[in-house]
Amino acid sequence: MKDIKDQYSFIGNFSSRLIGNYYHSKVSNKEYRLINLENFEVRNIDLLQAGYYGFTGVLYHDGYIYSGIDNQIGEQFNYRISLGRNKVADKSDNFEFVFHDTWPQDVPNPRSSHFGCMGFNEDKNKDVILYYTNAQLYTDTILSSRLKFMAYNISKKRVQWETEIKIDNKDLLSDGSGGLLPPALYKDMVIFTTTRYVRAFHQETGKLLWALNLEQITTTDYAVVENHFFMATNFGVLHKIDLNTGQIVSKLDLKTGNTGVWQEHKGILYFTMVGNKLFAIDAAKMVVKWEWNSPNRQICSYCSFGNNSPEVDKETGRLYITDGRDMFCIKLPE
Repeated sequence: MKDIKDQYSFIGNFSSRLIGNYYHSKVSNKEYRLINLENFEVRNIDLLQAGYYGFTGVLYHDGYIYSGIDNQIGEQFNYRISLGRNKVADKSDNFEFVFHDTWPQDVPNPRSSHFGCMGFNEDKNKDVILYYTNAQLYTDTILSSRLKFMAYNISKKRVQWETEIKIDNKDLLSDGSGGLLPPALYKDMVIFTTTRYVRAFHQETGKLLWALNLEQITTTDYAVVENHFFMATNFGVLHKIDLNTGQIVSKLDLKTGNTGVWQEHKGILYFTMVGNKLFAIDAAKMVVKWEWNSPNRQICSYCSFGNNSPEVDKETGRLYITDGRDMFCIKLPE
């Protein structure tokens, strides 16, 4: 272990992940940090110093960290959304733009653009395709009239397809941009989630195959097991959705909202919810196998599984989770 002093902690909407031998953390809307886990060298990449502000999550591919940049500073790039990248092994802060995308400036300030729901895939021609949501927001609302779903060919440096923006005056509720969740890939589909909808598009053409309105799924993750898509609403209702048809197969009311990262092992789904519990759900039968709260709840008010996600080691069949005070190891059923 190593104590890394004088470093910022997480700020705001943080995210972190393991990238090869590097531990990546987003520490603010202008800065992220890489820690080399072999020598504990710390590198902070400050986008503000490079003249850019605001990014909406990161994506790793082929030795690069890709960042979606929001409002860029300077008249030339004002109110444009761009995708840039840094090489993970490069000790400098060199930032390379991959592409810029513009939105019409026909809404009053404040306004900004937003990348969300990003993920890579390789097509039949071995081209690398980036799938993502692209939204323009006015104040804090993203309407369906300002939301596009897109595929960008990184290899050929061109837009593969983008959805037509349709204005629906009957639906004035925010659709959202999908947050930091990557899209799911299933057969020839790419599945996007926004704050209310799950949508499936054809990977090559962008044709909408099906759409499902789940009302409130703003801060929840999902799981894909075989041909089913599992997602819980903010109200705690777990949905099992057939990926081929977009139809709801069954529901399970867990009576608490939102989920952390999902883990699946031998047909059992493991995840936490804001009600502080760790759940084990039989994916086929949609029944609760067991639920567990931290035994430390009696001695510390902050001890909770609600904001922490489990990690499953499938080789040993063990689950690891922390409640913010202790680390627990659970031997899972054979």
